[in-house]
Amino acid sequence: MSSKGEDNLGAESQNQSTSTDPKLGLYQTEPTMPPAERSYDEPGDISEGKSAFEEAFEKMRKSGKPFDTTSKEYLFSVLLGLPTEETESQGAAASDIAHEEQTYDAYVEKATSLRALATVLRSQAKLEEAIDYLRKALSVCPPGHPAHDNALSNLGGALFESYLLTNEIKALDEACTCYRGSLELRPPGHQYRGAMLNNLGVTYLNRYHHLRESQDLENAIEYHRNGLLIRPVGHPERGSSLINLAACLLQEFERSEDLAALENAVQYYHDGLLLFDAGHPILAASHLGYANALFYRFQRHSELGDLNKTIDQHRKALSLHPIRSPAKLESLNNLANALASRFEVEMDIGDLDEAIQLHRERVSLVPEGHYGQSVALRNLSGVLWWRYMHTGDGDSLDEAIRCIQQGLKEVGTDSTERVILLTSYAGALGSRFSQRGNILDVDHAMQLQKEAIELMPHHPQRAASDENYARLLMISYQQRGTCDDLEEARMLNHKLLDLRSPGHKERPTSLMDLGNCLIAHFRRDGDKKSLDNAIGYYQEAVRLLKEAHIYPSGALNNLGGALQYRFQLTGDSNDLNGALDSLQEAIKHETLHSQRSTRISNLSIISVNKYLHTGDFGHIEAAILGSRGAREYIFSDHPHRFTTLCNLAVILLFRYQRLWDYTDLEEAIQHLHEALGLVPKDHAARLDALSILAPSLLDRFKNAQSSDSQDLNNSIKYNREVLDLRSPRDIYRIHTLHNLAVCLVTQYELYGDQKSLREAIQHHQSALELQPPGHPHRYRSHIHLASSLLLLQNLEKTSLNPTLSNAIDHYNSALELLPENHPERAEVMAGLAAAYINHEDSTIPHQIRLDKVVELFEAAVEHPTADVATRLRIAHQWANTAGLDEASVLRALQKCIELFDRFTLIRPSVGARLKMHGFLRQPTNFASDAASYALQLEQVETAVECLEQGRSLLWSQLGRYRVSLSKLKRADSRLAEEFTRLSTLLERASLTALPDNLPWLSKEEMAIHYRKTSEEWDSVVEQIKMHPGFEHFLKIAPFTALQQASAGGPVVMINIGALRSDAIIIRKDGEPIVVRLRNSSPKDIDILAFQFSGALSPLATERSRNRTIQGILQVLWEDIVDPVVSELQKIGLPHGARIWWCPTHKLSYLPLHAAGPYIRAKRNLPDLYISSYTPTLSSLIRSLGLGSDLQRDKNIPELLLIAQPKGSDQMLPEKDLTKVLEEVHTINRLLPSVNMLRNEEATYEAVVNGLKGHQWVHFACHGTQRLTDPFQSYFHLHQSSLRLLDIIQQQIPIAEFAYTAACHSAAVDKKTPDEIIHLAAGLQFSGFKSVIGTLYPMADDDGPAVAEAVYKHVFYDGENLKSKVDYRDAATALNLAATKLRDRGTPLFRWINFVHIGA
Repeated sequence: MSSKGEDNLGAESQNQSTSTDPKLGLYQTEPTMPPAERSYDEPGDISEGKSAFEEAFEKMRKSGKPFDTTSKEYLFSVLLGLPTEETESQGAAASDIAHEEQTYDAYVEKATSLRALATVLRSQAKLEEAIDYLRKALSVCPPGHPAHDNALSNLGGALFESYLLTNEIKALDEACTCYRGSLELRPPGHQYRGAMLNNLGVTYLNRYHHLRESQDLENAIEYHRNGLLIRPVGHPERGSSLINLAACLLQEFERSEDLAALENAVQYYHDGLLLFDAGHPILAASHLGYANALFYRFQRHSELGDLNKTIDQHRKALSLHPIRSPAKLESLNNLANALASRFEVEMDIGDLDEAIQLHRERVSLVPEGHYGQSVALRNLSGVLWWRYMHTGDGDSLDEAIRCIQQGLKEVGTDSTERVILLTSYAGALGSRFSQRGNILDVDHAMQLQKEAIELMPHHPQRAASDENYARLLMISYQQRGTCDDLEEARMLNHKLLDLRSPGHKERPTSLMDLGNCLIAHFRRDGDKKSLDNAIGYYQEAVRLLKEAHIYPSGALNNLGGALQYRFQLTGDSNDLNGALDSLQEAIKHETLHSQRSTRISNLSIISVNKYLHTGDFGHIEAAILGSRGAREYIFSDHPHRFTTLCNLAVILLFRYQRLWDYTDLEEAIQHLHEALGLVPKDHAARLDALSILAPSLLDRFKNAQSSDSQDLNNSIKYNREVLDLRSPRDIYRIHTLHNLAVCLVTQYELYGDQKSLREAIQHHQSALELQPPGHPHRYRSHIHLASSLLLLQNLEKTSLNPTLSNAIDHYNSALELLPENHPERAEVMAGLAAAYINHEDSTIPHQIRLDKVVELFEAAVEHPTADVATRLRIAHQWANTAGLDEASVLRALQKCIELFDRFTLIRPSVGARLKMHGFLRQPTNFASDAASYALQLEQVETAVECLEQGRSLLWSQLGRYRVSLSKLKRADSRLAEEFTRLSTLLERASLTALPDNLPWLSKEEMAIHYRKTSEEWDSVVEQIKMHPGFEHFLKIAPFTALQQASAGGPVVMINIGALRSDAIIIRKDGEPIVVRLRNSSPKDIDILAFQFSGALSPLATERSRNRTIQGILQVLWEDIVDPVVSELQKIGLPHGARIWWCPTHKLSYLPLHAAGPYIRAKRNLPDLYISSYTPTLSSLIRSLGLGSDLQRDKNIPELLLIAQPKGSDQMLPEKDLTKVLEEVHTINRLLPSVNMLRNEEATYEAVVNGLKGHQWVHFACHGTQRLTDPFQSYFHLHQSSLRLLDIIQQQIPIAEFAYTAACHSAAVDKKTPDEIIHLAAGLQFSGFKSVIGTLYPMADDDGPAVAEAVYKHVFYDGENLKSKVDYRDAATALNLAATKLRDRGTPLFRWINFVHIGA
């Protein structure tokens, strides 16, 4: 998208055209004739004239005469001692002189008075009279006369003043001649030599300003240096010499950019100001000069201290100027500009607002009709426009436009200022168009710019107006697509570039503007020559700007965008790296936050291309961080916000395709809708947003699993709209064709619309035609076309036809174009495999063809650079491909299990991983299906290993962080410590629930930290595996190791699969026994689970509930449990022995332990065996193995009793548990040692600390299951809760037994039943080896009864307290408790609620 790589150059130039040139203030820093040094030309004592002046003034005031020019001349004549009479005209004094004695002193005295009067009145006539008298004075004291040097000096001073009034170089040259003559007569040591050196320095500096001849500036510096040498420290005029020398050195820096001259100027200004007292006559001018020098240094070194000093000096200068003086007006302007500059650095809106106020004050001080009024209004409009650019305040932009409109009223119809204002007006309207999208603003702006051009056909400003007009033409082209506008803009920019030959300061701007035109040509026509030329122009602009010591941020930004285009066209990685380097360099020194944000947003898009090229996900993470940061700094109405939002959406979509986090997809769509809301419906920029939104809506439709086709229909509509607007050779037309075709294919797959499929194929063919051989993305067209042709082949119902052969050819062409390590090769190989499975070629034997299919699938799944999600999809496709042998399908499913494990680990938290189970619709069936195929192949041990590997995945992942390292510590303590450190970090990340209001930066940084830590962890694991004896570290345990789970009794794994259903009885000794369950299928179990859920509904009556549940238990007995019991009896397992159930699928949700015929005289499962559950074999091994050698401090453990009858959830208030008190009394009566946390004592902190210090724990409280987020299920405590996540985080090595008399504590989530996520499982994971829990809400009345029965059996032998207790007795105790409840008539659904988990 061009908007992502090109600057809004019109806006940038507008800022330049409305700002005051800082040199205007600089020129005021050079004093022409310091009053303190005019001792050689003193006007005499005027103290007598003062009183006469006061007398005359009072007399005139009382008379009521107007203070016109004649009156002012009269008063100043009185002040200066000139003979006057009230009735005399201005020429009376001159006529009297003719009668005076013609002596030197008389000439000088009268000339001095006239000069003073001329200065006050700015009268050239008076000054000419004075010069005439001084020439006469010089004539009466020829060379050799003692007063000759004074006569030369005085004449030179008057001539200099004449130059200041008339700007005639002849007067300045004669002044130089007079001063040089006077200096020759004042040898070293002369009292006034220093004054003459100063006057010569000032005169030559003004001559340099007029003629711009470097020799004049060198002369000025030399005279001032010599003057400074004869004014040592302590000399009363040393300060003036320092200031004047500083002013000259500042001019030298402007001329040559000599940094040494600038540093000396800063130092001399500083030193000179220290020597001035508060009333020094050039103090204000010196502060102003110092400010300008500091500002230049700030521009060079970006030291904020220099800018702050600049502002301080401007404030001091401003305070010294009287109201309405020209100097005050200029100081207001300069201070405002400095504040605006500081705003660009620190973004303190207060600085910008103060700058606006200063410009407003300046406007108020300039009288209406004065030329300066239009300039003041123009400068005010500039800072108001700046405020709009940074804040989006439309009122500021509107006021800026009003200022320009008012300024236009103040100027003539053909003045240069009118031209400048018209250009500014046009630029402001362009900005308003960017914000509000009214194309009429662009039309008006173009009219204004045309008027400006017509006013100055040969004016130096004509080029700037042509430049702005060309930019407006570009805006018009981008909006309307009129090729004539683009061509006119290109011709204008070519013309401007020819006029601005190498060395012209504006050449870089023309290079950039022409480059922008050529980029537009490239985007329209795909002409690589235009792109190459644009890159060349941008590169030259960068070089020229750097040579001029101007940081080329905009040029680098545009260069980066152009290089990215060329990379997309050619695939040359050098262009991609160059684009990345250019944007990084552009950002490095960009101080303007809005521009910096735009650059960062553009860099983010280049980072995405870097990710696509290298597969390094770190580039996506960096892009996300950059784009989010860019959005934060660009306000809602900023013209670049549209592009920033679109870029952020693009990057989020790429991350979504990698991580499958649907929040990324939803956020991307939200940003795109916001972007579209920023521009009118007829705005050309909508094309970019719609081209991104269309495929995003298709993704949402595909993953919504909904019958609502609105997203699909909108996606098709938007793609068609975009396609209609793209020119035939638009470089993005290819993508639009593909996107529309994919939508049409989806429509075909959904509704069987053959017309849509055939249209899709046509679009893919059109895209291929637009990508000639050599195009870097031609392979994608081959892939898309091949996949669509495969679908068409299915319609044609023949296995050997040109369509299928054509599809295979396209896949092979794509493979030939892709290098071996390209990540997209995996999808091509998978597509080719799908084509071969349908291609019955008589020349290729059937088995060889099938072997080729499997070979392609295996290569695709194992591809080293393809992302895990892609490989998982391909493995799933492989497993579902019809016609392959069972061994091949088993390998595919085993790969699915492995890859799904890795896929979920991409996400940091267990809660986020749980949501990944929605990927591929049915991911948790991988283990079950794999076990079914293994059993079909009679590989029973493999079936057990698959079930172990693919179930309770989240618990297994967490368990890897807590693996025993005692052996590793002996082998390599360093590696063991590093593994522990990284595992702790990863576990903490896995178990951290991020709050919804967490700042985005924290979330993104945490995700990046997690990925990097995971990579380090993987590396450490690989290092561990390199140690002898650790080759199988963290690998799935083989069957021989898993078989240890049956040490305490048989473990029955039940697998309900689509292919077949079986029970596998694992024994301590001997081969596992397979029991075929022919009457059970996933659908059957789904029906039972649905019935069970309905029975537990609060709307169900007790009678209906019991009846339904009994029916379910009977089905379970007949179809599953009875066949297993029969086998157990065959192997001689005695009644009353313990067995463990390890069910799969939704069978985990059902009360398998209570199955039975429920017929009189027949025994149910609880009457035959003691049932326990285990999530996995590994967890049971840990429960059985740990604890047997555990050394206790006491033979009778102390029980931690948590009693909290009240609920803690204010949103979902629970009834008080009235039987908790009775349960507490029962436990205290039976157990010798109880540590109770009751009511307000049962706080979160107290409970967590208590768990760490106790082997046994009993919860008597409310429990809540969070169906939407099982890891947030919790026990209710006092004004708090203990969540499942909190429990998992605890590591309690001494833990043995946990009794949870709370609702839902062992309830399995129906959505992910194989994960076994509930409170009881969390307690087992944290270390408790034996846990009692409930499947659903328990009856309050059952709490005391079950607790009494359990603890009596565990702690007592008859009526006697045991000397030792064993947590492994809990399962038998619970079975007895349930039997007692049943025997006393407790409803069925209540006594089967309690379950035992673990050892």
